[in-house]
Amino acid sequence: MKKLFIIFLVIQTQWVFSQKIDIVDMNATVQEKTQKTQGLYFLHPDFDVTNTPYVAKYQFTQSDQTSYHIHKIFAAIQRLANQHGGNAFRLLDYKVDAAKRQIISLSISIYRINEVDYQKNLHFIPTNKAFVFGNLQGKSLRKIKINDQKTFVLPFSCIALQTVPGNYIKINIGGIFGQTQWVKSRIGKPSKFFTLSAFGMAPGLWANGSKGVKINTGRLYLMEPSYGYFLTLILPNNAMKV
Repeated sequence: MKKLFIIFLVIQTQWVFSQKIDIVDMNATVQEKTQKTQGLYFLHPDFDVTNTPYVAKYQFTQSDQTSYHIHKIFAAIQRLANQHGGNAFRLLDYKVDAAKRQIISLSISIYRINEVDYQKNLHFIPTNKAFVFGNLQGKSLRKIKINDQKTFVLPFSCIALQTVPGNYIKINIGGIFGQTQWVKSRIGKPSKFFTLSAFGMAPGLWANGSKGVKINTGRLYLMEPSYGYFLTLILPNNAMKV
C-alpha cells in the first residue's frame, strides 16, 4: 500500500507540474489523429520541418516564487508532448540565469516525426563528441581529468571534447576511488553526454564475498541524448580538442 501511495504521489506531482507549461498554440487537425507517442527527440535547427506534422507550441516561465530544476522542466514538457501526440521538439527561444542556475523562460515547438524524419534529422546532429556537464544545481566546480590532464567544469556549463578518429578520450573523476570512462573516437559515432556526481557511499560486495559500504569520490553517468543536446543549446560550453 505504501508503494502504491508513493507511485500515486509521484504521478500526481508530475501532473500538477505539467500544468505549469502554457500551451500557446495547438494544431487541431493533428489532435484529431492523435497517436500514442513516447520520448522527445531533439530536432536540429537546420532540419526542414515544412512537411513534418506540427503539434503545438509550449511556453514556460519561471516566477519569482519558483526555482524549478532544468531536468524537471524538460520532463514535464516531454509528458505533455506525448499526451498531445508529439515526439520531437525544436527550441525557439530561451532565457537563463547563470547565477541562479535556472531557466527563466523557454519556448518550444512540438512535432510528430516518423522514421524518415528521424533519419534525416540525424544528418544534422553533431557526432563523435563527448560532452561533460558541470553542476546543474549547486555552485561547486567539478574537478576532472581529461587524458590525465586536470581541468574544471564550471557549474551550469559543459565541456565539448573531440579528438581525431581512432583515438580515445579518457575522462576521470575522483581519482582512484572515482570512475574512468574511455570514449573511442570514430567518424559518424553518436555523441555521448555525461553528468557528474561527487563523493558518495553505497552498499557493496567485496572480492571475498563479504558485504560492506563502498566509498566513491565521483561518478560519471550517461545522459539521455536529446536532453543532452537540449542542454548544449542553452548552457555555455567550451570546446576542447584532445
